[in-house]
Amino acid sequence: EYGGRSTREMPVIQGAGGESEEALLRESYEINSKVYENQLRASCSSSAPFWDILVITASDEQQRAHYQHICDLRVESGSIPSSLKIHVFADPEGPRIGSGGATLLVLHNLSKIYSSEQLDQFRVMVLNAGGMSQRLPNHSSGGKALAPLPSTLKNGELLTMMEAKLVTYASVAQAVSPGTMLLTCADDLVFFHTVGLELDRAGFTTFAQVSPAEIGEKHGVFVLEPDQLSRQAPCTSVAARYLEKPSLAVMHEAGAILDRDGPEQALTDSDFMFDRTTARKLLQIFEAHSEEILKYEVDAYGDFLHPLGSQATEEYVSVGACAGLQQVRRWLAEALRSTTLHCAMLSPASFYHIGSMKEYIKHLCHGLHEMHPPRVRQLRSAGPEFAGSSSCIMHSLVAEAQVGEGCVLEYSSIGGGMKIGAGCIVSSVSVDAPLSLPDNCFMQTLAVKLQDGALGFVTHVISVLDNPKAGLAQGATWMQRPLEQCISGLGLTPEDVWCGESERNLWNASLFTVHSSKAESVEGTLAVVHRVLADDTTECTGSEVRLSMGESISSKDLPCEAAQRTALDEQIAHGKPSTASTTHAPWNFIAVTCAEAELDRCDLYCELIRSQAMVPKSTIVMAVPDPGGARVGSGGATVNAIVVVAERLSAAKGFKFIEAEVLDTARVLVINLGHSKVELCADEEPPYNWCGRAFATVSTGGARGEALSQTALLLQQMARLSRSAPCGVWVCSSESFMIASCSESIRPSAWSSKGFTALAISSDSEYSRRHGVLQIGEDGRVENLLYGEELAKYLDDPNAPQQVPTLTGVGFFSIDLAAAMLNFYTDDAGLGACTYYGVDSGADPISFRVWLDLAQMLTLKAESLELDPNSIQAKLRSSLQSHVGSMHAVVSNDGAYRCRDSKSEYLSQRCPLDNHCAPTNSILCAPGRISRGAVVDHCMVPPECVLDAGQDSFCSGLDLVSVTTRPRAPSPTSFRRWCSLTSSKGSSDVTVLPSLLAAPLGEASVVQRVSVPGSCVLQQIRLKDQHSVMVLYRLHDPANQTVLGRSLQDFQSLAGLSHKDLWEDSEEHTLWNAKLYCCFRSDDAGRYSISPQQASLAMAAQVDPASLVSDQGLRAAWIAARRVSMSEILELVSVEAELEWQSQLLTWKEALSLHDVLVNRLQQPVMRALRHRHIEALPGFQTCMLQMLDMIAATAPVDIVARALATIATLLVVIADGQGGLRLGPAGNPNWRPALAMIQAGECSDGVRLMAQLRSGWMENPAGVIRAARHYDAAVQVCISRCVASAFEDAPARTRGTPLECGVWCQIECGARIDLGGGWSDTPPIAFEAGGAVTNVSVLLDGQRPIGARARIITEPVLRLKLCTSSDDTEPEEVMCVQLSDLDDYSKPQAKGSLLKAAVLCSGAVEVNTPGLPELGEQLMASVGGGIEIESWSVLPQGSGMGTSSILAGAVLAALAGATGCGSLQSDDLIQDVLRLEQMLTTGGGWQDQVGGLVAGFKIAESRASLPLQVRVKKLEAPPGFLQTMGAHLVLIYTGRTRLAKDILQNVLWRWYARVSETSLTIDRLKSNAHRCARAVQEGDIKTLGACLNTYWSQKKLMAPGCEPEDARAMIQAMSQAGLIHGASLMGAGGGGFMCVVTKEPHAKEQLIVALSALERLNGDVRLHTVEIDNEGFLMSHIQP
Repeated sequence: EYGGRSTREMPVIQGAGGESEEALLRESYEINSKVYENQLRASCSSSAPFWDILVITASDEQQRAHYQHICDLRVESGSIPSSLKIHVFADPEGPRIGSGGATLLVLHNLSKIYSSEQLDQFRVMVLNAGGMSQRLPNHSSGGKALAPLPSTLKNGELLTMMEAKLVTYASVAQAVSPGTMLLTCADDLVFFHTVGLELDRAGFTTFAQVSPAEIGEKHGVFVLEPDQLSRQAPCTSVAARYLEKPSLAVMHEAGAILDRDGPEQALTDSDFMFDRTTARKLLQIFEAHSEEILKYEVDAYGDFLHPLGSQATEEYVSVGACAGLQQVRRWLAEALRSTTLHCAMLSPASFYHIGSMKEYIKHLCHGLHEMHPPRVRQLRSAGPEFAGSSSCIMHSLVAEAQVGEGCVLEYSSIGGGMKIGAGCIVSSVSVDAPLSLPDNCFMQTLAVKLQDGALGFVTHVISVLDNPKAGLAQGATWMQRPLEQCISGLGLTPEDVWCGESERNLWNASLFTVHSSKAESVEGTLAVVHRVLADDTTECTGSEVRLSMGESISSKDLPCEAAQRTALDEQIAHGKPSTASTTHAPWNFIAVTCAEAELDRCDLYCELIRSQAMVPKSTIVMAVPDPGGARVGSGGATVNAIVVVAERLSAAKGFKFIEAEVLDTARVLVINLGHSKVELCADEEPPYNWCGRAFATVSTGGARGEALSQTALLLQQMARLSRSAPCGVWVCSSESFMIASCSESIRPSAWSSKGFTALAISSDSEYSRRHGVLQIGEDGRVENLLYGEELAKYLDDPNAPQQVPTLTGVGFFSIDLAAAMLNFYTDDAGLGACTYYGVDSGADPISFRVWLDLAQMLTLKAESLELDPNSIQAKLRSSLQSHVGSMHAVVSNDGAYRCRDSKSEYLSQRCPLDNHCAPTNSILCAPGRISRGAVVDHCMVPPECVLDAGQDSFCSGLDLVSVTTRPRAPSPTSFRRWCSLTSSKGSSDVTVLPSLLAAPLGEASVVQRVSVPGSCVLQQIRLKDQHSVMVLYRLHDPANQTVLGRSLQDFQSLAGLSHKDLWEDSEEHTLWNAKLYCCFRSDDAGRYSISPQQASLAMAAQVDPASLVSDQGLRAAWIAARRVSMSEILELVSVEAELEWQSQLLTWKEALSLHDVLVNRLQQPVMRALRHRHIEALPGFQTCMLQMLDMIAATAPVDIVARALATIATLLVVIADGQGGLRLGPAGNPNWRPALAMIQAGECSDGVRLMAQLRSGWMENPAGVIRAARHYDAAVQVCISRCVASAFEDAPARTRGTPLECGVWCQIECGARIDLGGGWSDTPPIAFEAGGAVTNVSVLLDGQRPIGARARIITEPVLRLKLCTSSDDTEPEEVMCVQLSDLDDYSKPQAKGSLLKAAVLCSGAVEVNTPGLPELGEQLMASVGGGIEIESWSVLPQGSGMGTSSILAGAVLAALAGATGCGSLQSDDLIQDVLRLEQMLTTGGGWQDQVGGLVAGFKIAESRASLPLQVRVKKLEAPPGFLQTMGAHLVLIYTGRTRLAKDILQNVLWRWYARVSETSLTIDRLKSNAHRCARAVQEGDIKTLGACLNTYWSQKKLMAPGCEPEDARAMIQAMSQAGLIHGASLMGAGGGGFMCVVTKEPHAKEQLIVALSALERLNGDVRLHTVEIDNEGFLMSHIQP
C-alpha cells in the first residue's frame, strides 16, 4: 500500500534523452553513493550536511523491535553511518492510523526525545514502512524497509530499501536547511538529478514527475499556478492545488494539464518534505486532538496536501469520511491553509513502484539500471550458475537445482534437485529435495511461534497473479483458480478456512499447515498446491494446524528469522551450498570390519547403528571379522568386506557364484572399526573411551546437553558426502571425525565414476604431519601420497605451502575398481589371502593398508616406483594395472578433519562444538564449576555433591549417587532441579593439587565434592565381572611416566610401595601396567555407584601417596583391594555395561525434562518427553517416567497433580500401543475406590502411592494397562473437582434463607443457552490454567422457557425425585431415596435422578462420604424439618447442546434454595454451585452453560488463569431494538442427533493436558473471538456476529476433531450456498444436538426449510425453531399446594 491509498502501478518515466538520460541518472546515483560512503567513513559527524535522524514507522511492536535490531547490526557492520540517529516507532494498537497519523505520531515522539531547539538543527527523514504488504507478502514479515535490492554497499552487504533511500536522497540533505523533514515510503524508488532544483523552500515541497495524463487518474496530481504552467523541468514551481485521482475532465477543468507539445501530461506526486515551521503547526494540532486523531486513518497525502494552494477547496473533507475523520481534516486544513505548496519538477527521473509481486519481478529482474549495469543480478549469493540469466538471486545459496528465467530468490537455500519455474518469487525458503514449483508462483517460509511456545514453520505458495486482498465477490483466486472451488476441492468448508474474518479473501484463508521444520513445511504446502492444480479432491487432515497468511504474519518469530539469515550469511561467505541435515544413510549395505577377537564389540557397534535409527531398516548392517584370526590391515579388511557383501548380494539374487555385476547397483559403506586392545607403548596415552574410539560421545551443543555418538556423527557426515553420488564402495575409519561444513561444499559430481577418489581437507602443515598429504596434479589426479620421512622432508622445505590437502581417511571406489578388487578372492596364493576365501583355502593371511599400500598404487607415481616383485605393493600394482593413475582427490577448503587418536586431541576438538563444553548426557544437580575447555560426559552427580571440573579436564562415567538411597529403577526424587552451569572463562589451571574429595574416608555416606584439577582425567569404568574402577591421571602422565605430575620413583618412595606392590612379577615397570586402580564390585542390583569410602580408597595413592605410610589402616585396605592396571582395564571393560549406563542417564534426563514441564507449569507438549526420539525403547524408560510422575503427583499442588495423573494415563496408553481397548470407559473398580477417595480427601500422597501399587498389578497385558489408565483419568477428574471446590474454601459462610411452608412449591423456569464464542475456554482445567472468555445469550424456544424445576418440603423424611418431560407432566418417572445408600450413584450421569441427587448434596441439605453420618431421614429432619420433593423438566431433547444439564442443575439448586433455604438464589453463587455440582457428577463441563441460562440476554463471562476459579459476568448493552431484531435473525435447527458432552469433553481434556499444539493454539483464538463477538453485539452488527459464529464452529472442530456429523456439514453447506445465512454452528461441544444459524434476512425459517428439504438422507427428526432473546433471566414463582 502506498500512502494509505490504493497501490500504484506507474511505469518507469524517462525524459526524451533515452540512454543518455539513463546514464545521467546512473551518474547521479553514483554521486549520491559517494556522498553516502563518505558518511560511512566519517569517524564522527561529517562536515558535509546529511540526514541527522532517520525515523522508521512500524506496524506493530514486534516489527519495531526487529527494525531496531537490524538497524543496530547494520550500523555495527558499517552499512549505516554511525552518526545517524535512528528511531523506530510502532503504530499504536487498535484502528489503523494511516501514513498521516504515523507522521503526526513521529513528530510527537521526537518532541519527547529532543528539545525544540535541537529539532531546529536536525534534518529528519521519515520512512513509512509499516503496513501488511499483502500484495507483496515477502515483505509482510520482516518489513518493507528491509526489502533487499540488487545492489551492494562497499562492505559487501546487500543493499536494503532503507539504505537505498538514504543514498538516493543524500544530495537532497545537502540542499535543504536544518529542521526539514522528508516523508518517503518503503515501496517505491525515485531516481532524479538535483541540478536546477531549488529545494530549500518554506512550507511543503513535493517531488513531482511529468507523466502521461492518464497516469494521473490513478494518483495525485498537482495544479500549478497559471504563470508556472509553461516552466520546463527541472525546476521548482508553486502549486495552486492538489487533486486526488482526478479524471481527465477534472484535470482539464482545474488546469492541471501542462502546456506541452505532444500527448497530454500532468505532474504526479511521490515523496514530499516540509520545513520546521510547518512541523510545529502539525505538532500543535496533534497535541491538541491526539486522542481523536488516532481513531482514524489519516492520509499524509490527501489530508496534508488538499488544504494547500491558492485554489484549494473543502470538497475533499467529506469524501469517503465519517464525521470524526471530517473533523480531523478540518483541523488540519485550518492549520495548513496558509502554507505554500511547491513542486520540484524532476527531469530526468525514473520512478519504480515495488508494491506487487509482478512489479517486484519486473523491476528487480529487468529494471533498476540506475543502481547497476544490466544483468548484474546475482549478489551476496553462491551457486548462480544454476539459475536463469535473467533471474535475480540475492543472499541465497543454489546448488544442484534449476531456477527458471525471471525469478527473484532472496534469503533462500535451494538444492537437492529442486526445480523452480519461470517468473517466481522465492523468499526465506530452505529445501534440499527434488520438489517442483510451477511457473509464476510466490513461495515464502515463515517461522511462527505457536501457542505453547513451540517454534513452527509455515510455507505460503500462491500465484504471483493472485490478489490476496480480493474478496470472493471480486473473484478471489488461489493458484489462479477460484478460491471457493479450491477450498471445496480440498474437502474444506469456508468456515474451516476463515476465522470469522469479515473479509473472506486469500489473505485471511487458513490454508497453510504448520510444520516442525522448513523442509517439511515446503514439502507439505507444495503437495497441497499440486493437488489443487490437479483437481485432487482428497480431503485435508482435520487435525492439522492451518494458518492464513495474515495469521502467519501475526505469529511471526522475527528473532528466529534474523538468526537463520545470519547463519545463511555465514554459509554464503564460504560459498557453501545448501543441504538439509540427513539422518538416513543412502547405502543398502554397511560392512563394519574388525579383528576376529573383537567380534563381540563389533556386533555391539552394529547394533548401536540399528538401535539408534541411524539408517533405514532396509539397510543391511553386519560385522565382517578379519579372516583366520590374524589382522589383514585396513586394505585387506576392505577387500574382504567387498567379497562378503558381493557374496551376500549374489545369493540374494539367486546366483550360484559371486558375480561382480551385483555391485553395479550397490551403494556400500565399509567402516574399519578402530581397536580397543591395541599394543600401547609406555609413552602413549590411555584411550579417551575405554570401549574404543568409535563409542565416544559428541555433544550437539544444546542447552540440555544432548549426546550424539561419534558413530552417528560419522554416518551423518558420510551420508552428506555420498548424497546423489554414483554407486560404488565408500571406505572410512570409525575414528575419523569431520566438522560438518566439509561435506557441505562438495558436489556429487566430484566423486569420479572411474577409479578411486580420496577426500582431503585443506589443513595447516603442522597438523598434516601425522596424517598424510596428497600431491595433486592440474588435472585433479593424485600424483603421490606423502607419509613419514617423505612428508617431513616436503613440509620442512621453506617453500612448502602453509595449507596442504590432508587425508581424511574417506575414499570412494568406483564400481569398476571395486569389481577388480573383488576378483582378488580368486587368487588363493596371492592377494586373495586377505579374504576369508583365501584363508579357508589354506593360505596364510596377508596384510596391507588402504592408503599406504592400495591407494598408493593408484597414484601417478606408482608406475615409476621400484618395488620388490614379491611385495604386496607390487602385487597390488600388477592386479590393478588398468587403474594405476586413476586416483582423484576432492579437496574441501572450508571444512576441518580431525582423527581422534589421542585424548588431548579429543578434548581440544570437543570444545569448539560444545560452546565451552556444557555437560553431555549428564545430570548435575548441584551448583558447580565447569571451566573452559572441560568435558563432562555421562556423569550422575546428586544434589549432595558438587563437581568442580578444572580447565581442560575430562570427567566421564561418574556415578556418585548413594547406593543406599537409590532403588533399582532410580526415582529422580533428589533431582528436583537442574544446576545452573556457567563456563568459567577466566579460570586458570590448578597448579597445586587440592584434595580430590571433600569428605575423608568414613565420614560421609555420599560423596560431597569432587574437584578435578585442570588437565586431569577422572573416569569411572565398568568392567565385565560386575566391578568398576576409578582412574585419575594428568593428561601427560603416561608419556612422562608420572603419577599426577610425580615421577614413578618419587611416587613409590612417598607411598612406601615396592615394585611387587605395583607390578607383581612383571619386568616392565611403566604407568601403563602399574596396578594403581582399585576395583569395586557392584551391588546386588548391578549398580556401580561409588561411595565416599570407595572413592577415597581409589584415589588415596594418587592424590596423597604419603597417606599410605601415615595411615596403616588405609594402607592395609589399599594393599588388600583388588587393583588393576590400565592395560587390564582395556581387557576387562564391558561395552554393554557402559552403553547401558549411558542409556539410563538419557532416560533420567528425559524424566527430569518432563519434571520441569509439569512442576513449572510450562505450556509444552508432554508427548515430546514421552516419545523423544527413540528413547521410549530404552531399558527402564517407562518405569522411570512413571516413578517420576508418581513423585510429582504425590507432592505437588492439586492442579499440577491433575496434569501429572493425566500424563500417567497418557503414558499408559502409549505403553498399550493401540491394544487393550479404548481409553474412554468405566473407572469404578472397587479396588481403586479407596485411592480415589484419598485423593478426594486431599490425601494425594497416600492416594498416589496406592494407585501405583494397584497399577503394578495391572501391567501384565494391554487390557489391564488401559483399564488402569481409565482410573487415572478418574483421579484427574477428582483433582479438577478439588480445584473447582477451592473457590468455596475461603468463601464467607452463606446466610441460610427462609424456607417456604411445607407443601409450597418454589418453581424456577429458565431459558436455553446459545453459545456464540469462546466455549471450551470455560472448561476446567482450561478455565483456571489459561483463563476463559465466553459470549452467549439466553433465549426462549418457540416462545417458552424450555427448562425448569420446582421443589418443596414434605412431611415424610425422604427424597422424592420426579423426572418430568414438561412442567405439566402428570406421569413423571419417580426415584425415591429412603436411605443414605440410595444416593451412592449420584456421580454416575447415566443413573436415574443422579443430577437431582447431586443437587441435594451440593445444596448442603444432606451429606455423604463421611463415616459416621446419620441416616438420610435424620439429616433431612435436622436440615429442613422434613423431606424434599423435587420435580425437573426440559422440553429439549437429551444431548441438545443447549446447556440443558447445567441450566437444569441451576434451576434445581435455585428451587432448593427458594423452598428450603439451603443454597443461594444469587446468580453468581448459582454459577459456582453448578460448576461444583458438575464435577460431582463427573460430567465435568464449564461455567458458560449456567451463565447462559440463568443470566438474562447477551453477556460475556470471563475467568482468570488462576485458582480459586472465579467467574465474572458482564451484561452486554446492545443498541435499542437490537434484541428484537436479533431474535428475528436467529433460528435453531435440531439435527436429530444426540451426543453426551462428557465423551467429547474427555477427548478435549486429554489433548489439553498433553498440550497438543493445535489445542493450545486454539484456546487464545476462542477467547479473542468471544471478545469480537461481544463487540458485535454492542455495535448491533448482525453480519459480524454471524462471522463470529462461523469462526467459533471452525475452532470447535479444531478442539474436538470429528465433532461435525456429515449431515450437519451438509446442512451448513446447503444454507450457505443458498445465500441465506451469515453464520452457523452446532451448539455446545458439537457432535449433534441443535444448530444455531444467523440468517441474512429476518424471519427466514421457511426459506431455510426449502434449502434443507433438497438434501438427501436428511434425518427425519430435523426440526426448526424460532427464537426470542430472554431479557429477564430465570423466573421464580411460588405455587400453593
